[in-house]
Amino acid sequence: MFIIANWGWPQWYYIIFTILGLWASLIYSGKYVRRPSGAGAFFSIFFTIFIYAAGGFFDEIHWPQIAYAVLFIIGLAVWLSDDSLYRKKSFIKELFVEAVRVILLANGGFFR
Repeated sequence: MFIIANWGWPQWYYIIFTILGLWASLIYSGKYVRRPSGAGAFFSIFFTIFIYAAGGFFDEIHWPQIAYAVLFIIGLAVWLSDDSLYRKKSFIKELFVEAVRVILLANGGFFR
């Protein structure tokens, strides 16, 4: 499932940005941080979907892609409904979210 010899730039970008994101989450865990702007969030979403598509995650649509889309829409709705300027970071929450994401990406063919 995780054959590193077959990885291209999308998989390595994913790993690098995931490590950086988890590291930042660990540093700011328990602290209140400012939410990203709408433009910053849009760029992040666009870049993430671009990396997943380039890595082959959307080549075929099966349960991992559908589950990812449903969870993405739920997360986006929660994010848009929260009108606070700051939010409390939680490393455990981010680690759980990333574990679910890795399971979906692996089952969806991103790491082949």
